Amino acid sequence: MSSDSDDDLPISELIKKRKLAAAAQSDSKAKEIKPERKAKQEPPPETKIVKKNDEPTKRTSKPSSSYRYRSSVFYEDTEKGYMVQSLLVRWWYAINWPTEEDIGVPPPGYESLDGFKGVFVSTRTDSLGEILDLRNKETCPNLHNLSSYHASKVKELLIIALEKQIEIVNKLNDEDSKTCGDVGRASVLLTDLKSELKKVIKIDAKNAEAEAKDFNFKNYI
Repeated sequence: MSSDSDDDLPISELIKKRKLAAAAQSDSKAKEIKPERKAKQEPPPETKIVKKNDEPTKRTSKPSSSYRYRSSVFYEDTEKGYMVQSLLVRWWYAINWPTEEDIGVPPPGYESLDGFKGVFVSTRTDSLGEILDLRNKETCPNLHNLSSYHASKVKELLIIALEKQIEIVNKLNDEDSKTCGDVGRASVLLTDLKSELKKVIKIDAKNAEAEAKDFNFKNYI
């Protein structure tokens, strides 16, 4: 509210004085209003910096007890290992496994699993879907069993398997050439198989056995 002394002021001075008073009042209110506090931000999760000294010590010694390491060396560095590995991918051309004698008779409520001779699946409500494998593990054509054979036997079985596979692929190749007029992939496979057969025939089984004498996969079935 204006004082009595303001009545004696000229209009221009009065307007100027009121503007100054209004400005002062606005400034005072602005000082009273505190700025809104921002929500406290959580610091970003600490990134752990691994120093070189904290890095795990790399193994310098060869894992001689490792199945994977030993089998790789056996396959790649020995002629017997090479023959065993080659036989493992085509053993069914040379080895009859499992035999009917090995399989035996499954218990009631089991049916043969297609494609897996000697393996049965349960159809009973109390064991529905349960797998029963009656195949003889002692004669299974795996790394353990095949590597226990003398290199001469491995070589003999591998030659039989390769010759049988070549015979089958040869027929497929002839059929492809008749129907398609193109030898196609069968011809390429046939060339590779014949080349491998020649390589196997040249292997000295006695030397191959001596070379692999330190490899024993008895515990790896």
